[in-house]
Amino acid sequence: TISYILLLIIMLQILFVRLFFTSTTLVKTVDSPNNKQLIEVYSIDEGALGGSTDVYLADKYWHIFKKNHIIYSGGYGEANEVKWIDNNHIQIDNRSINITSQ
Repeated sequence: TISYILLLIIMLQILFVRLFFTSTTLVKTVDSPNNKQLIEVYSIDEGALGGSTDVYLADKYWHIFKKNHIIYSGGYGEANEVKWIDNNHIQIDNRSINITSQ
């Protein structure tokens, strides 16, 4: 039972750090060639726990952005090069992603 208590304490500490010491920063936005969609790159810094990089695809509606879904999730500091290849494909760090199949 002591090992369960220690495990619970460790899990609570990790949860505390994630809730109160996580910083999310919008790194970059890139409009699609037809200007109907937008890529948003977020850097999530979790302090000593590391972090991650998330790339979202957002549709534009009357100048209001609606987040659809995450199209890429990687390690902290990844997704440095993000660009549109055409209206249906995105290139993230030399990796091509077809957004129509997402």
